[in-house]
Amino acid sequence: MLLFGGRVGGLFGRRRVFRAGLGLFTLASLPGGLGVNAQMLIGARALQRLGAALTAPNALALIATNFPEGKPRNSAMAVYGAMSAHGITIGVLLGGVLTGRWGGAGPSSSILPSA
Repeated sequence: MLLFGGRVGGLFGRRRVFRAGLGLFTLASLPGGLGVNAQMLIGARALQRLGAALTAPNALALIATNFPEGKPRNSAMAVYGAMSAHGITIGVLLGGVLTGRWGGAGPSSSILPSA
């Protein structure tokens, strides 16, 4: 899916595809948070996965193309890597807590307030 997202970004513009992926991920959080059955949760997660696949490779490509070589680009890549690591760690821990407390819809509905 990441290769697909990178290719789409190359064809239609990285910034445009990044924004579309971010919007799709956010909009897919609504049915995920309000999911009343397993099919609705699975469908919402599939849409979130597609949104993430459009966002991730284009975010990295935007950093690589918008920052000049050397220290500025290296610093931007370091921040991207650190925030990705923090997001993965906190997401897994918080997702477990939310799932344990509110069931399968807990992690998806936690994204809604940030939208």
